Amino acid sequence: MDSGAMYGDLLPLDKAPLHACHIATDLHGGTCSGTVMTDNMIKTASHCLRNKIAAEMTVTCPNGQKFEVEDIILHPEYYNTPNRMMADVGLIKIKGNYSHKIPAYLTQSKDIIEILKKSKQCAVWSYGYHIESLIQLGDYHGVALSQYELTNSHIVIPNSAEVMIRSGDSGGGLYCLDQDNLWVNLGTVYGHDYEVSYILRNDYIQDFLSSYGIEEKEFNMPQESDMALDNNGNPSHEEFPFQEGQSYKVKPFSILVDQNLQQYGIGDQLNVLFKVEEINLNKATGTLIIRDVAPTRYLCIDGILCNGKYENLTISLDRLNNETAK
Repeated sequence: MDSGAMYGDLLPLDKAPLHACHIATDLHGGTCSGTVMTDNMIKTASHCLRNKIAAEMTVTCPNGQKFEVEDIILHPEYYNTPNRMMADVGLIKIKGNYSHKIPAYLTQSKDIIEILKKSKQCAVWSYGYHIESLIQLGDYHGVALSQYELTNSHIVIPNSAEVMIRSGDSGGGLYCLDQDNLWVNLGTVYGHDYEVSYILRNDYIQDFLSSYGIEEKEFNMPQESDMALDNNGNPSHEEFPFQEGQSYKVKPFSILVDQNLQQYGIGDQLNVLFKVEEINLNKATGTLIIRDVAPTRYLCIDGILCNGKYENLTISLDRLNNETAK
């Protein structure tokens, strides 16, 4: 799929949705994630709610609001179905009202598939941990989606070697940007292991959501491409001022801004260059040169971790800085 990010990118917090909230599940530091669905309902995973006490839970959202919990609601089939994964969604009723705009969410499988293909960015926003040396459990982050598989009920995400969905991300939402650059919710993070992560799609659990008054809101589906193209269908140089034969600095493929506004990246972009040999739409083919003496790890294409000099590789133009490299 045509995505605005490479496989496994951590996204900067200035892109974050305000409606992806942190759930403190108990008094012992338990952490889950959730999505605001109405002014007083938060969607999360049922396994985050089992054996929990509402009075011991709190919900904190990125807009600064903090809520006590009035009630917790597990999917009615969670304990009855042989595979709890198929009913692992729940609701939290908060005390008070969420004050910002309520996000759209999709309930039709055709719309979910269409926005996955057309959106310039899809990501899981949640509060687990990804790279243990950089983030601790409970920090807010987004992980961009660029590969996925669909089942009748789930979106299955293959985990990269660097970044994966971990503990604390349960109940978090998968979102895609619509035409207006607003995050639209597609599903709920259920489970994860060292190979795949599972997102329970909204269309599969729509009856449960609608029984609590949660109805789909209007949104603007992205067009086939919002990229600036010239008369020949190629990227406009006003949008992508890159030229064949030139070498450019490469942005780190994993970027994190922590709560202290410190920025981390895997690798030094000053020592990683890409010589462009051919430009085709929003992709560049050429040679990647890593001049770091440190063990820099970059994702090139199709999940390849590369180190050193690689020829005939294709990467997204948005991974290149506009500045030419010396």
